[in-house]
Amino acid sequence: MIILCEETEIRTVSHQPNLYDLCFGTYKARLSSIIMTSLLLLPNNKSKRKDFLRKVHFEGIDLHFVLDDFVFNKNKSVTKAMNAYGDLYEM
Repeated sequence: MIILCEETEIRTVSHQPNLYDLCFGTYKARLSSIIMTSLLLLPNNKSKRKDFLRKVHFEGIDLHFVLDDFVFNKNKSVTKAMNAYGDLYEM
């Protein structure tokens, strides 16, 4: 595995500029996987979260959520990821 970059997000920000940059900006088409702490770091807004996951799915990027033991990739649907987020948020 080659690590191309390392970023962090400040959770108090209402959007995820670094995550969007990794997926659709500076590193677009250069990353195949992104490791994240939790699904709960995805956008809080349901429609923004769904839109983000659809775009990631289209780009073919795998998202690995280590604390949740969940991988979002071409074999998982956006609905499955949305449900996994909802299950964690309700805990």
